[in-house]
Amino acid sequence: MFYKFNLAAEAYLDKSLRQALSARFTGALAENYIMQALTANSLQPFYWTQGNTSQYEVEFVLQTRHGGLVPIEVKSGRNVSSASLRNFVDKSKAPYAIRFSSKNIGYEGGILSLPLYAAYLCGILRRRTVADNDGLIRQ
Repeated sequence: MFYKFNLAAEAYLDKSLRQALSARFTGALAENYIMQALTANSLQPFYWTQGNTSQYEVEFVLQTRHGGLVPIEVKSGRNVSSASLRNFVDKSKAPYAIRFSSKNIGYEGGILSLPLYAAYLCGILRRRTVADNDGLIRQ
């Protein structure tokens, strides 16, 4: 991604340079990072949007063996409000949702919040957060 935009990778690692990157770029970078972690753990994510607009979208949706859905929202910053995630949970009756962001670990209102750096633990997350006999579908 950095190559595509002719940027040095250090731009994201250096806090003063990172602030110069657009929010849209850092959001795309965070989503790409989570996608890599999911696929590296043999999880098959899907994308959801309501209708033909992107007004409501959820970056990733995982399906359990029994047809249940687990939405995953990705936020690159500390502002984690998401009408899309709430809308999806309400419509799909998902038992819980996962949100990756720069915030610390937490659980509130059916949303498991995890820091972006914890994405590499998706394989463990799959075994620990999904009810027995309802593990996520692997590729």
